[in-house]
Amino acid sequence: MGILVGMAIDYGDTLLNTAEAAKSLGMTASRVRKLVETGVLTGFKNGGTLLVTAKSVRRCQQRERKSGRPFSPKMAFAALYMISGKDVTWLTSKERYRLKTRLRKIDVESLLSACSRRAETREYWCLESRFDTVSDFIRISSATGSLADKFELVRVNDLEGYISRKSLEELSSKVRLREGVSQTNIRLRVTTDAIPGEGDSMPLAVCAADLSESGQVREHYAGMEKLNDLLEEYKRKDSRS
Repeated sequence: MGILVGMAIDYGDTLLNTAEAAKSLGMTASRVRKLVETGVLTGFKNGGTLLVTAKSVRRCQQRERKSGRPFSPKMAFAALYMISGKDVTWLTSKERYRLKTRLRKIDVESLLSACSRRAETREYWCLESRFDTVSDFIRISSATGSLADKFELVRVNDLEGYISRKSLEELSSKVRLREGVSQTNIRLRVTTDAIPGEGDSMPLAVCAADLSESGQVREHYAGMEKLNDLLEEYKRKDSRS
């Protein structure tokens, strides 16, 4: 359904603000807003406040319970790296076996739900003349730059990527990142620990999972389609091994 604006609707249900819904679901308010925009949660704007129906929150909770407990960040990255064909050297053999067993049975929606707590998402605005400095600190993801070609999307100037909390502090001292403004052009996914692996960009399944959280319909479905393709290909290869 997405966001309904300027309508006085009687849902016959309790209405929650984004902070309350986020607390109930164990996620960030930013993630709640994205779920409303993509229709996973039902909400509407009352003036400048986004309200979410408790019924849709309960439905989302039930879906998460059906999907199993959300992965820890370490396991979430491992799942997305694994279906990207990347090594997951930070897992023990026992952890790798358990993860493979779960991936054999999971669908793309359940995978996204299980990996929802991989990082904390923050949005910033920064002068584009400082983008090169920001790029040096992050592992780009979603459809940033040339990654857009992999999803058949038009390239945009916005930046999105992963950064550790420690590196974010260093970056903030070098460039003037402004948080909490209406116009943003940088989305950072902040991790407590170091980001596994190396390279300028994140593995394709991570990029697809990030893109699927976009409030833009075309980006959302491009991410979902690519992630589903990667997951099904992983299952086919796993069944032959």
